[in-house]
Amino acid sequence: MLYGDKFGSSNNLTIFAYNQLKPIPMKKKTRTKYVVITLQERNGEQEYSHRVAMAIPPNKDEWKVAESYASDFWGTDGKKNEYGWYEFFGGCIWVRARGMNYVTKKEYEVLNKFI
Repeated sequence: MLYGDKFGSSNNLTIFAYNQLKPIPMKKKTRTKYVVITLQERNGEQEYSHRVAMAIPPNKDEWKVAESYASDFWGTDGKKNEYGWYEFFGGCIWVRARGMNYVTKKEYEVLNKFI
């Protein structure tokens, strides 16, 4: 049961049955998402962190885009291993999408110039 104030009862609340309510249409995502993706790279015994600013279209999933970027980080298709990392050059280099921060459009424009 849901509450409303159509007929005015005590506290201006009245109970409505679910079948009397109309569903609220969900808005489609129409805005571009601006993110900074953090990648983690293991190259032998060395470990590196990389960041890239990206504008992601509204119909794309942010993590799928990040995974796609990580899988092609070294210009070749990396193979995903059982730990969730992408391997390059016979397993010598491992890369994964480690994190993501959402930024505003203005922040994205500034970051895109410098990173």
